[in-house]
Formats: sequence, structure tokens, C-alpha cells
Amino acid sequence: MTGRQPRDVTRESSTSHRTQSQCWWLDPTRVEGFVHGVFEGGGAKGVLYAGALEGLLRRKLWFKAVAGSSAGAITAAMIAAGMTPAEIRDEKEPGLKAMARPTRCSGDRAVRTRDRYRDAQQ
Repeated sequence: MTGRQPRDVTRESSTSHRTQSQCWWLDPTRVEGFVHGVFEGGGAKGVLYAGALEGLLRRKLWFKAVAGSSAGAITAAMIAAGMTPAEIRDEKEPGLKAMARPTRCSGDRAVRTRDRYRDAQQ
């Protein structure tokens, strides 16, 4: 042993780099309790989380820790970044419009078999 004391991570705040005014979730008039959140992927589900987050905040609950996969990871990252449910909701529309833009690969994709495309006319 080197004689160093292990640091007490339970006393450290994950919000130490933020000021009190930036940590809206620490305001007792807005949030009275904390939960853990795990968000699943699934494309459109990521958009639906905004309404659920607003409902959670209406109950004066917010997240102590978050995790997610795919679209849920994007929501979890927004929460971890300190965004409010309203900010997350406002970000969804530009994001959906960006995903809806036609690209060179948009539309039906033909599947090629040995000698022709499967969806080609006979």
C-alpha cells in the first residue's frame, strides 16, 4: 500500500463543473425525486420519449442516471447534457426533417437475383 486514501466517490458530484443555476434538476420546486432511466432503441420511439419526459417532470421526478441504445442513447445523452424535456421536444422536429430528406439511396431498392432484379417486370 502506498498510504493514499481511496477517494470517496459517493461524495463527489457529477455536476461539479456546472453552476447551481445551470442544474435546473436540482431546483426543489421542479424536482423532488430521482429515478434511473434506461431507453431502448427503435427509431421513432426516440421521438416519443419527449412526451414521456414531460410527464415524468410533471410528477416532479428526474433522472439520477441514464443509459440507452440507438435512438434511446440519443435521448439519454440529451438528458445527461442537462436538456429540459421542452428542449428535447424542440430538437425532435429538426431531427425528423433531416431524416426525411430524400437521398440518392431513398426509395425502393431492387434486389438482384442471378439474372434479373426480383421486382422487375416479367
